[in-house]
Amino acid sequence: LEPIYKRASLIANADAVTTLIYGDSGTGKEHLARYIHEESARSGREFIAINCSAFTDELLESRLLGHKKGTFTGAIDNHMGFFESAKGGTVFLDEIGDISPYMQQLLLRVIQEKKILPIGENKERKIDVRIIAATNKDLTKLCGEDKFRWDLYYRLAVTELNLPPLIERENSERKELLDYFLMKKKELFKRSKKLSVSKGALQVILNYPFPGNVRELENLVESLYVFNEVEVNKTDLPERILSPADESKMDLNSIEKAHVEKVLKMVKSNAEACRILGITINTLKAKMKLYELV
Repeated sequence: LEPIYKRASLIANADAVTTLIYGDSGTGKEHLARYIHEESARSGREFIAINCSAFTDELLESRLLGHKKGTFTGAIDNHMGFFESAKGGTVFLDEIGDISPYMQQLLLRVIQEKKILPIGENKERKIDVRIIAATNKDLTKLCGEDKFRWDLYYRLAVTELNLPPLIERENSERKELLDYFLMKKKELFKRSKKLSVSKGALQVILNYPFPGNVRELENLVESLYVFNEVEVNKTDLPERILSPADESKMDLNSIEKAHVEKVLKMVKSNAEACRILGITINTLKAKMKLYELV
């Protein structure tokens, strides 16, 4: 992650640019966005994060721009939007790939003009915020499918950062993260000593693909503190870690089994499967028997 955070430091010093962070769920997109904020000249001001996919258009517009009392059902008071309340700070828009065409148009204007028009008002207000967006989707692909505006994409992606999933990181880095969370949760659980992890348990943890990424690793450590006082052994690990689903396993046999099974489902005959796989019929039959695909 070090090269990514070095780039983030450079971005932090360029206050005028927007940033788009790519990464799967749980990879630490908000943490990276907060790091940019804390390293920037805006660090003493508000950092406000909002998950765009969690709101309807009306609610998201209200959260971001604000509204005037009585403009819609439930608007019992005047409400200052995040773009205004974060004055001088940073607004982090997570899951930006999920916003509607209406919100895309609205956000484009906000970024271009650096002004907002709260719901129910007729006078625009200037804003002074840094915008950082994040997504787990391929925005260029969505743009090509006319599901996301190219002009908004170019406005958001002046600088880009890409957070890799945990499975793509070196074992040494995964171990560092594990040690970090073991120390961090020691304080949370008010333990005098950090939980130790046996060699067997450590090997299983490092081999597990963590589809939930860093968030899943952090939650695992919390679980280990709940059920263990001193040391974590292999038998103390959750069943999903000890016996991951076939699609999560990374050993060669599991990968080969999944591939052979996929090819067999695609074709109408074993002969055709052999041609695609580049093996003989006897080899295919042996693998089908080994992997119980008969």
